[in-house]
Amino acid sequence: TAMVEFDDEIDKFTSSIISLITLTTFIGYIIYLVFKDKIVAIVGLPNILINIMFINILFSSSTGFWMAKQR
Repeated sequence: TAMVEFDDEIDKFTSSIISLITLTTFIGYIIYLVFKDKIVAIVGLPNILINIMFINILFSSSTGFWMAKQR
């Protein structure tokens, strides 16, 4: 895995991955905001629940990488 491959630069690797996840999530959220009405109609979930899902993606990915680093 990458954690073994980049063992000497694990902090840089973790920072890069978290940055990419954050950037991707924000881009996805911007796309969601542009097409909000269509997406809500297709998915069938309330707007607040979709917002919570984006927040969850941000925090769970960062927490997951931090926990993996602590092992």
